[in-house]
Amino acid sequence: MATIVRVAIGVVCFFGFTLAALLFLAAVNPWVDQHEIPFLGSRSYDSALCGVAGLFCVFAGVRLIQGKLWAWWIAFAVSLATVGLGIFLFVSALHPRDDFARSESGFGLGTGLILMTLGAITSVLLGLPPVRRKFFLKRVVVGLTLGRIAFAWAIFLWGAALVLPQLDSHTRTHPAVKAIVAVVYALFLIGTSIALATYFNRAWRRVGTVPNRTAYVVWLSLESIAGMGVLGILAYSGGTFVVAHFR
Repeated sequence: MATIVRVAIGVVCFFGFTLAALLFLAAVNPWVDQHEIPFLGSRSYDSALCGVAGLFCVFAGVRLIQGKLWAWWIAFAVSLATVGLGIFLFVSALHPRDDFARSESGFGLGTGLILMTLGAITSVLLGLPPVRRKFFLKRVVVGLTLGRIAFAWAIFLWGAALVLPQLDSHTRTHPAVKAIVAVVYALFLIGTSIALATYFNRAWRRVGTVPNRTAYVVWLSLESIAGMGVLGILAYSGGTFVVAHFR
């Protein structure tokens, strides 16, 4: 492995492990500081969410070091989301809506600049040609299965069900929670579209090399229709979510 690749992955993993440490600290803090107001309305929910997120950061960092392509995608998506969050905080701090926002505008500006800088650094490092070649070169199937996609969506939807109220509930959800769920949903939808497109593109290219071509084409056609249907359902569900929770 080239030195530049080692350095780039090392820096990205350092940021990831630092984020994991902060998440673990946030998971423990509600039980140490009894005066802290739970972000999700419950100490258990706060600890569970932060703890699981921290463990996932550690797991993704280790798999990134091992050269797993899905870990590269996760790290790159989180980097872009960090840049987006930093821009949002920076712009919000420049245009405060009330006295509290004005009093915290300095904190918002600083936090926004830090997040934009860190996200930009990790995005650039992950996008370096030597780094991309390490993860993308000679990846025939990229380890993608429909089962893994479904499992990832199941975990995300389960977590969203924990932090969001029911549609007929009068409980108010923190705007930041809604924004995080919406961003993660959009990233999952984009990632799923790219993954399925790559999967079916490579599958259709193998039509000429399989022995039972007719059965293969019929089955792959059904899979393609099902894949487009799933993406349509996810897009429709996302639109329904936005209308129900952001109005």
